[in-house]
Amino acid sequence: MLEKVIKQFKVPVIIWVHGYEALGWYRRLFNFKLYSPVLLNYVFRNTKQQLGVRRLIRFANRSSRVKFVFVSDWMRKITETDTATRIKNRYVIPNPIDTRLFRYVQKEPADAKKILLLRSFGSRKYANDMAIKAILKLSVTERFHEYSFTIMGDGHLFDEMVKPLRDFSNISIHKGAVRQVNIPEIHRQHGVFLCPTRQDAQGVSMCEAMSSGLVPITSNNTAIPEFVENGRAGMLTNNVTEIVKAFEYLASNEQAFLEMSSQASESIRQQCNIDAITTRELQLIES
Repeated sequence: MLEKVIKQFKVPVIIWVHGYEALGWYRRLFNFKLYSPVLLNYVFRNTKQQLGVRRLIRFANRSSRVKFVFVSDWMRKITETDTATRIKNRYVIPNPIDTRLFRYVQKEPADAKKILLLRSFGSRKYANDMAIKAILKLSVTERFHEYSFTIMGDGHLFDEMVKPLRDFSNISIHKGAVRQVNIPEIHRQHGVFLCPTRQDAQGVSMCEAMSSGLVPITSNNTAIPEFVENGRAGMLTNNVTEIVKAFEYLASNEQAFLEMSSQASESIRQQCNIDAITTRELQLIES
C-alpha cells in the first residue's frame, strides 16, 4: 500500500523504521503462546507485512528519492535480514533525548543502592519478569535490606509480575502511567536504572535515565550495546544471576559507580542529544 502511494506522488520520501513494521514474527514469539490462534493470526498478518516492506525496499533501491532512517544499526541489520534485502539509501539516527529536561545530576555513593524500574508492563519484551526474579534472588542475601527499589509502570502484566514483591518493606510499588515532566525528579531520587530487555531498537527510557546520571543495568542484546558501553556507561548482563552481580558490584564499588554515572550521561549527550539529532534530521530532509 505504501509503495503505491510513494509511486503515485513524485516527491522525496524519508521512512523512519523503529521495529514493529520491519521485524519478522519469529522475533516476537515471547509475546505469544505457541500454536495459539492469536499467534497464527499474527504470523499471517506479519508475513504479508514483511512482503510489503520487501517490495517497498526494492522499489526504494531503484529510486534515489526514497531514503530509510533507522534508530540503531541493529535495527538496520535486522530489517535487511528479515526482508532478505540490502538497503542502499540508509541512515542511522537514534531517537533524540532531551538532555535539558533529563539533565545530569551528580550522584552520591549511597545512590548505588537506590534502584528504579520504570517501564511498560504491556509486553514481555521488556523483561520485567527477569528484573523481578533478580530482586527476589537478591532478597535472600544478607545486605538486601540496605537496598531500596521503586517499581513504576502500567500494563496488563503489572499486577501479576509485582505480586511476589508486595511484602517487602524496602520495595515501593506504583501502578500507573508517569508523565514525562515528572520523570526527572524521579531520576534524581535514584542511582541505578534497572531495565533488562528481550528486544530493543534503542531503549529510549534507558537513554533518558542515563542522561540524568543513572547507571543502567540492562541486557547484552539487540541494540543495547550501541548505547551502553559495558563497565563504563552501565552494566550489560545476560541472565538473572548477572543482574544480581551487577547490583552487588555497583553497591560495593563507589568510585566505579560514580564514574559510570558521569559517563552514562556524557555518552547520551554525545550520541543522542536532541539538538544534534534534530540537526542531522533537518540536514537529511533538506538534502
